[in-house]
Order: sequence, then structure tokens, then C-alpha cells
Amino acid sequence: MSTLTGPWLEHECRESFWRLVDKAPSDPHFYNGAIGWEWRGLKNKQGYGYFIHPVGGWILGAHRLTYMYEMLEIPDGHDLDHLCRVRDCVSPLHLEPVTHKENLARRDNARSLAQRIRPSKSNSGLRSAFAKRR
Repeated sequence: MSTLTGPWLEHECRESFWRLVDKAPSDPHFYNGAIGWEWRGLKNKQGYGYFIHPVGGWILGAHRLTYMYEMLEIPDGHDLDHLCRVRDCVSPLHLEPVTHKENLARRDNARSLAQRIRPSKSNSGLRSAFAKRR
């Protein structure tokens, strides 16, 4: 089980971390009736938040840290799946520990669904051609 120990539990670290969590964002999203918490700190190229320990310089995913700060353990070898599909969300109510394989399968299913919902490029091309004829 992944749990927090030592320097991650120091008051200074927790204070620094929680200052970067917006529990009442101006443009909220919801999952199962629970509001998402927006990460206001550093984000990687993929949009996931991360936190650098203020003294030690260690790096940990912001969503993992929030989940563990809320006294929830992450089973060894598990990822946290963003059930809300919002990468910078750190609400523990929007996260679920799953195997890496399951996390990738869920990601692929979400992408597949999104591609079916979005208008195809061929449709937008027809609209552009029609607009040019006017």
C-alpha cells in the first residue's frame, strides 16, 4: 500500500500543498454530484498536476497526494483513474485506484467515445467548402 510518511506529513509541506488546491473553482465540474477540486500548481505536458516538496524537492502527482492526505491508501502497483476525466482534478471523490492495465483501457474507451461524439473532419470540410461557394 502507498501511504505518506516522513517529510510529506510535515506541517509546512501540507500547508504549501493545500494552498494550491481550489475546492470551489469558478468554473466547476462535477462527478456523481461531487464538485471537482482544481489543482492550481504546476502541471506536466499532459495536464496532470504535480507537487514538489518545499524542502526535499521530491516530486509527487498532486492527485496521488490529495488522495493519500485524505487518509486513503493506494494499493501497490495501482494508478489513480480520474473518473471525471479532468486531468487537473485532485478531488479524492473523483479518483479510483485501478491497475495500470485498467486505467489504460478506461482511457482508450473514453477517447473512443469522444471521437464518436465529435464532428468528423470530413463534415467540417464540407461546411468550409459550402461557405466558400457563397
